[in-house]
Amino acid sequence: MNFYETRAGHTFYEYQLPQLISTLKELTTAITQAKAKFSVRLPADVPPDFLKELYYGNFEPDMQQDAAQLREYNKPVMESQKRLKKLLAPEVWEQVEEYRRSIDIRTSFELEQAFETGFRTAAKMIAAGLSAPPCNEKG
Repeated sequence: MNFYETRAGHTFYEYQLPQLISTLKELTTAITQAKAKFSVRLPADVPPDFLKELYYGNFEPDMQQDAAQLREYNKPVMESQKRLKKLLAPEVWEQVEEYRRSIDIRTSFELEQAFETGFRTAAKMIAAGLSAPPCNEKG
């Protein structure tokens, strides 16, 4: 006797299998709709191995895009620095350099904190945007 000829086989082929197929179709539809609803394509050029490279510390942000503008900002600073150095005695110049180094260290710490705050805020904004909205009284 074959399985399809048994009572269990008849139940499986006549009832359970069609129900299983129907449920799989519903799941496929739900997943497809969820992808369309929640997937986002950002207008950014992200290399396929970006996260891997970031994880291993191989990511180097593109700092060259503003290099020309930075050089322009550096010119007056360097000119002022040359004039000051000529005007000041060596021991006073050393004091100015110590002052500048102290400010650089503080500024670096300040920028690091600003970066961390901005990154955390951006991550929270992304999480909030991807989260389902709270249900209202109507459900």
